[in-house]
Amino acid sequence: MKRRYQALLDRAPCTELESKLQAALAESEGRDYARKECLVTTQAVTVLQTLYVDRAEKEGQKRRKLVSDGLPRLMTGDKFFSSVVEHNAAQEKEKAEKEARKAEKEKHQEALEEWKKLKAAWDKRVEAQRKRYKEALSQWEQEKQLAKLECRRPGWKKPLLGRLERLAPKPKLQVLRKDGEAADSDEEEEGDSDSDSGSGSDDN
Repeated sequence: MKRRYQALLDRAPCTELESKLQAALAESEGRDYARKECLVTTQAVTVLQTLYVDRAEKEGQKRRKLVSDGLPRLMTGDKFFSSVVEHNAAQEKEKAEKEARKAEKEKHQEALEEWKKLKAAWDKRVEAQRKRYKEALSQWEQEKQLAKLECRRPGWKKPLLGRLERLAPKPKLQVLRKDGEAADSDEEEEGDSDSDSGSGSDDN
């Protein structure tokens, strides 16, 4: 950087006063030069930080603190910038997966509530079928005893329970695995056993 008073500093002093004044001027010029160097450095850092922020914002990602060890980093370095992009991409992926899990849970809850209504209606139909069977069986037992006293065969065959209506499968919660694929959850709610959904006939 060119000094403003270089000609005066290069001139040989003729007196002791000129020598002191020339030394004072040199010292003042040195301080001014140092301030300008500091200003240029500050401006350069500001420009680098602005470039970094602009590049990060163009990626459409939220920035978080990546440097936690207290060591200096070149904010416009390709390696560091790539780590910022990867970090932000991972955050967005985690956010999307969290939202997907939340939506799936809400969807599962709705399906589960609907299934519970279907199960309640199924329970009533099965119970009514068992009740009709017990009543018919009781009447047959009475007919059987009467036929035995009258030395004849019962007037009709022993009633059978018959095949029970099958209950629709309980909806399962789909969980998102690390590979992005969905899988059924093993979680089961207490009190929602569908063990009565079997089929077959009851002769007793």
